[in-house]
Amino acid sequence: MTDQKDSKISIKKGARKRAFYFIFESLVRDIDNINLFYEKRLELHPEDNQYCIEVIQYVADNKQSLLDLIDSKAKNWKTNRMPKADLALLLVAEAEFAIDKIDKTIVKEQIVDLAKDFGGSDNSYNFILGILS
Repeated sequence: MTDQKDSKISIKKGARKRAFYFIFESLVRDIDNINLFYEKRLELHPEDNQYCIEVIQYVADNKQSLLDLIDSKAKNWKTNRMPKADLALLLVAEAEFAIDKIDKTIVKEQIVDLAKDFGGSDNSYNFILGILS
């Protein structure tokens, strides 16, 4: 049972990273229609295809409400001032919280790890953890 659970976590970790890449690029390039973007550009590993698409689709369908939610959690910050990488990570995390029953602690840990590698500043992971907590 543990191996199966670990496998699902690993698949979602890969899907989470790919969803971040595509959402980040859509923010940087200011592409409004994420759906069109991923239909034309998305190349995924078969095992994480479905989950990645679910996350991207949720962000596309609920972007404004997710931005409003992040704005409400970020003290003295607005999403339009945040580094695009940080915002993309927050969008992925909030989308996952909404669509999946996965342990939020796992999502937070993996988002923070991505922030350490890709965040907009050296302290991005602390900023993101503060918003997600």
